[in-house]
Amino acid sequence: MGSEEERFPDEQPRHRVELASFFVQVYPVTISNLAFLEDDDNRDWRPGGCEALRWADQNYLAYWQGLDFPEEIASHPVVDISWHTARAYASWAGMRLPTEAEWEYAARAGTEEKYWWGDLPNPGRQTISRRAKAGRRRSVQYPANSWGLFDMLGNVAEWCEDWYEADYYQRSEPQNPQGPPEGVERVIRGGAYHSVADYIRCSARAKAGR
Repeated sequence: MGSEEERFPDEQPRHRVELASFFVQVYPVTISNLAFLEDDDNRDWRPGGCEALRWADQNYLAYWQGLDFPEEIASHPVVDISWHTARAYASWAGMRLPTEAEWEYAARAGTEEKYWWGDLPNPGRQTISRRAKAGRRRSVQYPANSWGLFDMLGNVAEWCEDWYEADYYQRSEPQNPQGPPEGVERVIRGGAYHSVADYIRCSARAKAGR
């Protein structure tokens, strides 16, 4: 995990970790997957729900009319979703958010380069554009990495379970690291359609407090 480039101090030191076996979903969660909102047990996550008012970023429902959404965006990955909503969806679907270490292991797909395909950006392998505007996320359309996982780098950023700390790697556990025990912001990985190439590297770390 991590890198030794001086301009990315929160990725240092570069280190190895050992992980227990785990599964990861092949595709990003799409808008059509949010059928969990139709489950009455999840009504608090619908527009105006009591949990949504406090924990959900309503922008992830911006294209919805009630519980309906335009068919043309059904295959688009979900954007503007809070960590709390992502975690609620994962639990409902019988899954969980990956740890930061699990995410990087899956994104690297057995490699040690900056990107799973090598050390240089490749516009034919990820969705990024410095001129992209809000709402320009796309359906999955680029090749999977060598482990068959789509859109690990670019298109939409992905939440991890862990709290974020800039110096966490200096004391990270060597086996199954779970991140700091508490914090203010959560880890986000993978970059997005509006990211520059540095932010979609396999080791690139980001955070948000939602």
